[in-house]
Amino acid sequence: LGDVYKRQGLFTSPYVQNQTFSYEFDVWDDDYGTPVTFYGNNDYIACGSDTSIDMAIGDSYSITCWINKRGSNSGNYAHFLDNYTSLRNWAVGNWLNTDQLFFEWRRADNAAWTATQLSLNLIQNEWNFLAITVTSGGSGGTKTIVTRLYNSAGAPTTTTKTTTDDWSASGTGNFEIGRSQSNGTYFNSELSDVRVYKTVLSLSDINTIYNK
Repeated sequence: LGDVYKRQGLFTSPYVQNQTFSYEFDVWDDDYGTPVTFYGNNDYIACGSDTSIDMAIGDSYSITCWINKRGSNSGNYAHFLDNYTSLRNWAVGNWLNTDQLFFEWRRADNAAWTATQLSLNLIQNEWNFLAITVTSGGSGGTKTIVTRLYNSAGAPTTTTKTTTDDWSASGTGNFEIGRSQSNGTYFNSELSDVRVYKTVLSLSDINTIYNK
């Protein structure tokens, strides 16, 4: 499993949520329930390849996690969640080397990738709870991306973005936590309770996860 697994534990459990297959990545360090610390230089968790969390045209998604950013990242566009294929699938990280969040995916025409600035900033040195829901409008239709960020600035702060860009599920690759696989930048943070759902969570569902 590699040195990263020897130093940091990973438990991956498939389960059914609203009749939709989903994954939860419970990450910890040493003792169960303690979040993993990433130092922003050369550490990450490789979760392997799993096509069930790839975005295909017509798929809707939800992504939730707890994150405590502890300073500057190793460079621009550092990802803390990165489902990378040979044609980039989806990722969540910081825009440039700021605290602003962004969500990106590879376009289905393979001409480029689409990066959506979410207009929300992580607050450093405190725990932020992030929830992103992506509602697909089908091929060529409008996709709606709703982001909720819970921290001391407000619970939650919400933004809504729309796009007609389709996403591509082509290629093969890995899901990693803590770095961008495409440009090698690392995220300086603590992370806990990473969840990926192939369904759109309701606000009630999100609040239930937040209050656990």
